[in-house]
Amino acid sequence: MKTEKFWQYNYFSVYFDERSKTNAVEVLKDNVYQSPSGFNIYLDEDLSYYDRWYDDLSKTMFTDVSINKDKIDAKINLENKQWVATSVPYDKGWTVRIDGKSIDYQKVNLGFIGFELEKGAHELEFSYVAPGFKMGMWISIFSTLTYLGIVLFSIKKKKASV
Repeated sequence: MKTEKFWQYNYFSVYFDERSKTNAVEVLKDNVYQSPSGFNIYLDEDLSYYDRWYDDLSKTMFTDVSINKDKIDAKINLENKQWVATSVPYDKGWTVRIDGKSIDYQKVNLGFIGFELEKGAHELEFSYVAPGFKMGMWISIFSTLTYLGIVLFSIKKKKASV
């Protein structure tokens, strides 16, 4: 007997092969979170279609991915115009450039960056600047300069009164 606990979004997966000597599977559901949920059970004897699916999918994966702090560079080659879903978390601080041109992006798959892309080879650049960072930087510079001005004015005023 084998017991597995799963806490995943909308699915779970178990693999049995000849070595497991499994002759029966019993699935028990315990919904400890009292949320509406259900699931279907699929049994596949031949999983070779996963290999074919992965081969097809890998044709449209990012290549030459480079990550450096708040910047991601990658390449992609598409056989057709299609939507590209990334694993980059959606946030308004991202800038996405395709072939050097800035594009709009959408929230896809519950919270990741996605966009539609034309057929062909493309170079992608994702760069991140936290929202409010530039404004905060300018406020800090202005405040520092104001403070230094007040200090210099106070020093000059003291020297003039002595």
